[in-house]
Amino acid sequence: MTTSELFLTEDFKKELDALLEEGKMTLENRPPAPAGFRYKKTPMERLVKEGNFNSTYFIENIESLIYKTNTKVPSALRQTILNNCLFAARIVIEKQSKQLK
Repeated sequence: MTTSELFLTEDFKKELDALLEEGKMTLENRPPAPAGFRYKKTPMERLVKEGNFNSTYFIENIESLIYKTNTKVPSALRQTILNNCLFAARIVIEKQSKQLK
């Protein structure tokens, strides 16, 4: 299976959705900043604010990020997308290899 095929599988989408949901929960459950301070905005918060913190957006952009072709994704967000997609891919590959044994 090629990486392009892997990114289009339902298993990959499910794992990515689970990771993104976990990330959203982490952001939502963060305690308030101490008085006089504020949290530094993270790339995840920026993606949530823009409405792009979802598997569809990540899958649409992952191949151009991996192969370093022209992409409209700002560099600050690229690492977040890559990390989440590659982690989800690793989970899927590990599950598939366990099934083959």
